[in-house]
Amino acid sequence: MSPKTNRRTFIGTSAAISSILLAGCNARVPHIGFSNDVRSNIDLIGRKVPEAPDGAKVTPLSDSRIPEESLIREAVKSAIEESPAYIRVNKKEKKALQSTLDSLPKHTNSNNLAQNGWYMEHQSSVVHVSIQVLD
Repeated sequence: MSPKTNRRTFIGTSAAISSILLAGCNARVPHIGFSNDVRSNIDLIGRKVPEAPDGAKVTPLSDSRIPEESLIREAVKSAIEESPAYIRVNKKEKKALQSTLDSLPKHTNSNNLAQNGWYMEHQSSVVHVSIQVLD
């Protein structure tokens, strides 16, 4: 066999074996962080925006419905410093976060889905908060 044929055979065999080995790797597995916390399948995203869209209710970050140690506060403050801010949610925090978000006014716009979410105000800045579901 020529070196060219050997190389092609090697590449073809390697590709076939790799696809077989990796076929099961897309199964849902828990995300484990550095502190061994099991992560949920959502990220909280904060994006600083010039202003809220028409009809959106802006909630001050000081609102009593938002707990002091909330991921929402972290996302808003981080987004003001550097936007966008991505906050990974662990499983222990997911239920409390969802409960807090459910208590706040959510803006929905079927014509512009990117505007959907919660609008928060802090230090004269407006931050759009949304949830991203991960696969």
